[in-house]
Amino acid sequence: MTMKWKRDVEMRAKFSMDDLINDCNLMGAGDAIVRGILNGLCGQHRTLQQTFIRVLLRVIAEYGARYESDESAMWFDGRNQGAGQSCAAVAKFVEESDDIWLPTI
Repeated sequence: MTMKWKRDVEMRAKFSMDDLINDCNLMGAGDAIVRGILNGLCGQHRTLQQTFIRVLLRVIAEYGARYESDESAMWFDGRNQGAGQSCAAVAKFVEESDDIWLPTI
């Protein structure tokens, strides 16, 4: 059974993601969102920066795995096919790269 704090973190992350994705719906907001994420990331402790990138790469890998799964039609169509293909390619690159190492320090 998952501990309560993990469920709480998962729900906060989901609500934060909902807000961020809704902001992406504002035409022309892409650059502002990129700057906000980058400035927020770079303002954090360096260990937390690495932890966030590790989590982000895992999200990309799991999204790409959904795209390549037998059940991809449940998650993807022409509107997000490019995102699925891109995430699958990035995940493959990360998996095959000997230069990417993100330890917790």
